[in-house]
Amino acid sequence: MVCVGIIDDSTLSANNIFFLCAGEHRRVVELLNFSNEFIDRGFDRHIVQ
Repeated sequence: MVCVGIIDDSTLSANNIFFLCAGEHRRVVELLNFSNEFIDRGFDRHIVQ
């Protein structure tokens, strides 16, 4: 299973880290499609398998 973790680099607080797993969230695909918007907003995208 592939999980996508979005980390808010402005604070790097554990409270600002959340994970979307393909098996749990259908919108993970939409998140990947719009990943460029997150990067532009200062978010760093990490893929964890």
